[in-house]
Amino acid sequence: MAREEQLKVFSQRLFELQTQLVFLCQGRLPLAHADMIVLEVFYAKYQQESSAAQNILIQHGISPQSREQF
Repeated sequence: MAREEQLKVFSQRLFELQTQLVFLCQGRLPLAHADMIVLEVFYAKYQQESSAAQNILIQHGISPQSREQF
């Protein structure tokens, strides 16, 4: 598998895992107990929900570095 394909697959899997983490933590974890990973995931969810174009890129496995180029 080519490197670009692997990055796409990993990016899609990361998105799925982030979505699951947000679901598990939302409303259950006080902000004072949230670590940086959880905060980053909530921020990624916010970005995804705030931009339809961002959502399309994430769902198609476009890496954060590639998104910055757009």
